[in-house]
Amino acid sequence: TSVFISKNSYLWEHCKVVRLTKIMCLQSTGDHKELAALKKFSKWLLCVGDGKLSEPNDGYAEIGIPEDLLIKEFTDPIKAIVQVIYPSLLKQHNNVDFLKSRAILVSNIDTMDKINEYVLSLIPGDAN
Repeated sequence: TSVFISKNSYLWEHCKVVRLTKIMCLQSTGDHKELAALKKFSKWLLCVGDGKLSEPNDGYAEIGIPEDLLIKEFTDPIKAIVQVIYPSLLKQHNNVDFLKSRAILVSNIDTMDKINEYVLSLIPGDAN
């Protein structure tokens, strides 16, 4: 479970910042090409998380996203990212392992709310 708390929130002083140091999916593959791609992605992701891309910066920087990670053709960005990250969501929405193996990182709570609303609208049943 993820919770977004702004640094301006009164809750921030009670939070502990935990840094990503290891990408666990690197432990699970035997395919050398896949392993090399995962290592490259892992290194890039750790640099993003540590703020090491586009150095020096004042906390704001443009980060180049590798071409193979871009979703280039879409009309609705939220629909597009959900389809790419959760390709069989309707069949797998009750599969905990499927859900735990994927994530969408967002920069603000408004975007998170929009994505959550969209995903809940797809899943059959009562959202309450």
